[in-house]
Amino acid sequence: MKKSRLFAALTAAMLFAAAPLQVAAAEVPTDEEASTYATGLIAEYTINAYYGYNTLMVDASTYASGEMAKIGLVNMVVQYSDDKITWMDEVYLDDMINQNAYYFSVYGYGVPVLSGHYYRIVITFYAKEKGWFFPGSQSITVPSKSVWIG
Repeated sequence: MKKSRLFAALTAAMLFAAAPLQVAAAEVPTDEEASTYATGLIAEYTINAYYGYNTLMVDASTYASGEMAKIGLVNMVVQYSDDKITWMDEVYLDDMINQNAYYFSVYGYGVPVLSGHYYRIVITFYAKEKGWFFPGSQSITVPSKSVWIG
């Protein structure tokens, strides 16, 4: 008799533990809201464009607040203009990423261009933190100053 009561109690406990719970779903943040959760990953960034012989020269660096799974430069595009108001995309560059690092830097990177235009480079500085579950990331897109290549 004791065994049957014990069995019944254990069965009831298991059924109670396995019963579904009713919970409300949380709101999913929009892209603008989501970026606020990952701010502060990029501690510092610099970008400098300058003249080289028919070449746009670029120095860029970014430093993180800690060791990141990925850090670097993404979605880079060289743009040209005749009036420094209207910019046209000329060439897209490959992403430059360090893994498991605190920083990324490139100095004296040259992009051949045609003379007779203003040029600039638009870079997205990117950092993604380490983590298995929902690691945060931060992106900051910045244009360089314009440079006359004559």
